[in-house]
Order: sequence, then C-alpha cells, then structure tokens
Amino acid sequence: MTSPKHELPKDGPVDWSRLQINLAPSQGFIRHPANRFISEAWFKKYLRDYDFWFINGGEALLTATDGTQNLLQRGVVVLLRPMSVWSVSPVSAESEPLSMTWFHFDIVDRQTNTTIDPVLLESIPVAIKSHEPEYTETVCRRILQLGVLWRDTKISTPGYKLAGDLLRTQLQEILIQQEADEQPSGMEIDPARYLQLMSIAYELRHDLHTFPTVEHMARHCKVSVDYFTRLFKKIFNKTPMDALIAARIEKAKHLLNGTALSISQIADELGYDNIHFFSRQFKAKVGRSPLAYRRKQ
Repeated sequence: MTSPKHELPKDGPVDWSRLQINLAPSQGFIRHPANRFISEAWFKKYLRDYDFWFINGGEALLTATDGTQNLLQRGVVVLLRPMSVWSVSPVSAESEPLSMTWFHFDIVDRQTNTTIDPVLLESIPVAIKSHEPEYTETVCRRILQLGVLWRDTKISTPGYKLAGDLLRTQLQEILIQQEADEQPSGMEIDPARYLQLMSIAYELRHDLHTFPTVEHMARHCKVSVDYFTRLFKKIFNKTPMDALIAARIEKAKHLLNGTALSISQIADELGYDNIHFFSRQFKAKVGRSPLAYRRKQ
C-alpha cells in the first residue's frame, strides 16, 4: 500500500469504474462507550489510509479541527481521508453508545496501479446518510465475512478482491444517492416522476433484467426515449445508456470473477446480442478483454 501517487483529472465526477479499493486487514465492528472521546491524537497516529465507517446505532459528534460537525447516527456512512484530523465526542451524557462497522483501505487507479491522491476526492462529503441502511449493513457484514478468507493469506485471493469490489460499489451507490439529494429544489420534475427514476436507477444496480434497455425504462415511465433521457441526465448527470453500460460492466466483472460461465454465456446473461460487441465494450471500459480480466483475477 505504498505505490506512488497518481493524479486523476480534477474536472467532473469521480470515475469509480477506474478505481480499485484494496482493503487492509484492519477491520471490524466496535461499540464505543457513550462517555468516551476519540481524540485528535488518535486520528494523527492511526489514520494513515482511508477509513470507512457505517454507523449501526447510537449517537456521537464527528468534529473537524475548524469546528465543522457531523452527527453520527444509525445509517450514516463516514469516509475519512488519510492524515485528516477529527475528534469524536458524545452528543450528551444520555447518548446511546456508538456502534459501527469500520474498514481501512487504499484507493488505487486500476489503469496505472498507483495510489490516488486524497485531494482529488475532496468533493466527496465526509458523512452521508444511506437511503438503505439495512442493505448497507448487510453489505458490511458480508465484507467482514470475506475478510476472514484473506486476513492471513495473500491479498490476491478472490475473497480479498471481492471485498474491495463490494465496498467500492457500496460507496458508489451512496454517492449516487447524495448527488440526487443535492439536485436543486427548483427542478421541473414531478415528485412522482423523480421517484420513478430513482427506482429505475436502483434496479439498474441490482437487477439488469428489470430494465434491459433504455426503451424499457422510458416505457415504464410512459414517456418517449428522448424525453426520458433528458430527465435521467438532469437528475443523475449521465445518460441512462451510460448507467446501463456501467451496470452491465460491473455485473460482468462479478460473473467473470465468481462463476464458471463462458464469455458467451455472460454476454447473453447481460443482454448482449453479440459477444464481440460485449468484448469490445468491456475492454473499452476496463482496459482488458473479458478473458484477460478473468485470467488476471
């Protein structure tokens, strides 16, 4: 975890498809006493890489050196950057003990295998409220289970790789939620329509068969493809086709890593009519062909 720094382009949103998360063996679940503090000295000594916290319960205040505070409570995800300095204190003497799941990790540019400069991720909020705390909690539990598989072995094991992919995907989903929440209140989108599009975005990340094409998405909303595309891009800052391709590529990675399905079978599972088109698209997004990607895992 000491590879040289590499600077991604500073303009535009973070391209998570280009990033890889390498977890450290330091991880777990803790319950912090309500009357105890985590001092700035702790952060200065131990926060050498990234920290991911999922708050399972209780309440506390996360305070920056400039006085900025974030309330930590059930469902909040915290992303701390290397060498940042904070303190954690009780909200009150009656506060419930803070319990959380935590992971240490590095973020690497998968194209160059170099560590990402934390400055490039400063636009990401430190504390974000998950819309689906039960789901996030389940993902964290699964990552902890996978940690048992690689903690005492080489970090190239499938369990280690899958744990990093799960955490990266979870971060990406939470940031998509955050981006949607930050859309201006004056948007000319009906609330019911907004919920429709949020539901479609969710399904794209969890079940590709629900909306296999942009036409299916537009038909579900009873609007034209062109109008649907404009609405989708206005909310998510990407076209529905881009979102669909990204979801297919992520699903392809999991199938290549975790199944014995042939490339042709995977292409068919993802809704591609042409295996060669699937291979070209996969290589364009990942930098390697599906077969080369599978062999290097």
